[in-house]
Formats: sequence, C-alpha cells, structure tokens
Amino acid sequence: MTMTMLDMGLLNELKEDLGEEVLAGLLAHFIGNSKARLTRLAAALESGALREAGREAHSLKGIAASLGMPDLAAFAGVIEETCRTGDLDSARAQAHGLPELLERTVVSLGDHYTLPNRS
Repeated sequence: MTMTMLDMGLLNELKEDLGEEVLAGLLAHFIGNSKARLTRLAAALESGALREAGREAHSLKGIAASLGMPDLAAFAGVIEETCRTGDLDSARAQAHGLPELLERTVVSLGDHYTLPNRS
C-alpha cells in the first residue's frame, strides 16, 4: 500500500490562498482537536456507542481530507464505515491504529510547517 501522508498540492493551494501563518494555525488547531476527537472516539467504542464513534470518525475524515491528509482521511473513513455496519469489535481494532497514524501525519506536517510544541 502506498502511503500518502500529505497532499502537498492541496496544502500548497491552501498556503497560497490563506497564507502560511493562517494555514499553520489551522493545522495546529486540527492537531489539538484531533487528539481530543480520538479520545472521544475511543470512549464511544469502549461503551459500544457505534453511532457516536462513527460521527467522530466521519468528522476526522472530512477535516483531514480538507487539510490534505489523505491517509488519515481514508483510515477514518474505514472506521466510519465499520461503525455504520455495526461491527464493534472490528471498529475497536481499527481505531487502535489511529493514534499512530495521527502522530506520523503530525511528524510529516512538522517537516513542512512550523507547528507548536506537541507535548
């Protein structure tokens, strides 16, 4: 499977349209919100709330796609679909990979943009 952490074409368009400072701010906001979203997703799956988990995955998918993160968007989309089909065990198993993928995506973003401390 070919990994496409970042869609640099889209990110460059956003940078041109919004300016580097605004884009960096959006990316920083995304990173902070995504960590909270992953926590909510995990809690929803832990409690068996597939509908809520699917909404969190859907939101992550859309935002990641809009900000040029195709791998993260695709992976969240798989989890969203799994939640929609009602397969709780598979959704839980899939969601375990999200934090690592988010971290790899953030590292890739950091290679191209100045991001705030992520500690």
